[in-house]
Amino acid sequence: MRHVISRIVLYLVLVFLFLLIPPFQGQELVRQHVNPNSTQMPSMPTLPLHASWHDFSWYVQQFVHWLVSTTPTFLQKEWGSSTRYLNTLPETYASSITLVQGNARGTWSSGSSFTVTMTNTPTNGNVLIATISVRTGTGTAVTVSSISQTNVAWTRQTGYNYAFSNSQNWDTEIWLGVVSASAGTTVTINLSGTPVTFPDAIANICEYSGLNTSSLLDQTATANGNGASTSTGTTATTTQASELWIGSITGVSESQSSPTHSFTLLDGALHNVASNAFLEEIVSTTGAANSGTSMTSNYWAGVIATFKGTTGPPPNDFTIAATTPSQTVGAGATATYTLTITYSSTLTATVNIAVTSGCPAGVTCTLSPSSVTGSNTVTLSVPTLITTPGGTTTITVTASSTSPVLSHSVSVQLTVNSSGYSVNVHAGATQVIVTVSWTGSGAASVTLAGPGGSPTLSESAAVVYDRVTYVSGSSTPTNIHRATFTITAPTSPQTWTVLISLSGSYSVTIEVS
Repeated sequence: MRHVISRIVLYLVLVFLFLLIPPFQGQELVRQHVNPNSTQMPSMPTLPLHASWHDFSWYVQQFVHWLVSTTPTFLQKEWGSSTRYLNTLPETYASSITLVQGNARGTWSSGSSFTVTMTNTPTNGNVLIATISVRTGTGTAVTVSSISQTNVAWTRQTGYNYAFSNSQNWDTEIWLGVVSASAGTTVTINLSGTPVTFPDAIANICEYSGLNTSSLLDQTATANGNGASTSTGTTATTTQASELWIGSITGVSESQSSPTHSFTLLDGALHNVASNAFLEEIVSTTGAANSGTSMTSNYWAGVIATFKGTTGPPPNDFTIAATTPSQTVGAGATATYTLTITYSSTLTATVNIAVTSGCPAGVTCTLSPSSVTGSNTVTLSVPTLITTPGGTTTITVTASSTSPVLSHSVSVQLTVNSSGYSVNVHAGATQVIVTVSWTGSGAASVTLAGPGGSPTLSESAAVVYDRVTYVSGSSTPTNIHRATFTITAPTSPQTWTVLISLSGSYSVTIEVS
């Protein structure tokens, strides 16, 4: 009995601390994902170095989670469904960004370009990052104009050019290359400008995996100065946790050492009259990026850029996203969206996909496939009707599984342009003639719809006539497009609808006989 009372007191203390202290919201701690069906004992959670009071709150929560995971029979009987709440505690996941190779180094002292040779062939889908330093004296300042490499698309991300007393110039830049299949190993750095004295340049290139190859760049900063301590400048707070932070510092006539703020220095050696510091840090928390190096004392210029890593689903879970989040179509056309479902490496469930809201009235929205058993793409088709009203609507697609119970949704936007013109068709009428006229380029098409959209007649069921007129001295045409439809004569007056597909302004004439 005494042991039971002791356990109850312990549980009450832990629960009191759990409720009293706000949960830790930081990104440094990585919680174990415990499989309740596993027979493997999870390890006891531990506090990080330099833990704060909020870290202790997180530790208490994790300790309770550990108790539940290791003593399921006893605790589940006493706590019941409370473990489901514990599973909602904040989780973070280690970054997947990895340095694959580098740094590869190249130097320059004359000519209009120089090369850097990678040790290994870069891998398709990876990213190359170059830091480049250029120092010149009198003459025209030298900067990087472009970088060329077989099957690698290079773009400048940030840079800083510092001119001193109109006689010296030092430049520092960060470039990024997205690797495609069969990439080359030779990187050619092309320069602009004509130096007279002190021509010197250094480039360092590294290859990384785990970076988002679209919308990579997050934050940048620049700085310059004179002294023993250099700086890249300090960025605004980054927008996601998993990132690669890269700094580039040009040092004048001195080598660089002692990187600050936990960065790794991959170069810094003096070439002729300049040095380039390639600074890197792979992070798993958001923050303001900044680094620097040490010199004896001289001029320097620095830049920094932060690059987003890929973000995948958490363990035993999936994500759903729309690669085509919005579509605009005319009434009667079909809007198509591509959805991407990404499984974590531990998930084996079947995920069912359904449209849960927003499908226009009378329209049958379809998903192909409607269920997946692994990472896949899904096509959402929305075949609008002639009678679908114009405007913008939001369609929500929900993907869910039952074992484990998971549910995620994504929304897409549908905009329908309904350029409909009503016309009264009298009893006994057998022909509707629609004439569209406009000035300039473009091609028109006409659709004729009966009451409620039935029947719907396209131009394939009409006699079409086109005329183009030019005025002497002008290359701008005046266009006439006419479609003559034959219809079944109604026994009483009806309201029909004419839809015109043509961008820009136009005039339309409708004749019924």
